[in-house]
Amino acid sequence: MQVVSIYLTAGDRLSALLTPMDSLFDATLQVRSGDGCSIDAPPAQLLSCSSASGDGGPETLDVTAQADGWVTVVIGGVASGREPHDFGFYLLDLELECAREGCCCLQP
Repeated sequence: MQVVSIYLTAGDRLSALLTPMDSLFDATLQVRSGDGCSIDAPPAQLLSCSSASGDGGPETLDVTAQADGWVTVVIGGVASGREPHDFGFYLLDLELECAREGCCCLQP
């Protein structure tokens, strides 16, 4: 599992496209509230999830922020019938459409 955190302001739209580089990798893609690393943060809430395309297929999702705050994009996978591993190489494209000027910040 890998994560990328990004700060969104209310109305910002985050689009994600996860493309597995191996036809046997059944990827999953989630967006959760919070930054994914803070010990004092409340449990992250699932905002969106994509796991429908099956082995080797791309996963997509779009989230519009309801309030200012951090969200975490979670990249994972599931072991399939053809492949016992739940990981693999992938390409992740994130697109941020700002509700107002000056939005930022990706945090690896």
